[in-house]
Amino acid sequence: MLAVVLVTVAAAPGVAVAASDSSNATDATDASNTANATLVVVYPDPVERGDPGEFVLVRFPRATNTTGWTLTDGTSTARLPNRTLSGTVALSTTPEAAAAHADAPVVGLDGRV
Repeated sequence: MLAVVLVTVAAAPGVAVAASDSSNATDATDASNTANATLVVVYPDPVERGDPGEFVLVRFPRATNTTGWTLTDGTSTARLPNRTLSGTVALSTTPEAAAAHADAPVVGLDGRV
């Protein structure tokens, strides 16, 4: 479910993403106050063939365990690392190439998007 939310907000930078087990609806203010992550920017389709260096910049306002989290473009899926992330990080399946473009620490993803 979280992966779908991350893809949905990819077109709207600055949107807060909150993971919740509750089925209760919350307003935007509540979601921002409890957000686990906020999508900052998407850097798609760099000029190199095969798109190495694509990344998504995500802000984690507090330490967040990303075990089980995924990122998808609707066709393929990449898994976030089984660790705790905090602050602003760039998520990429090609972290070495993304490091040349990202102004934040780059965290490697397993898979393809």
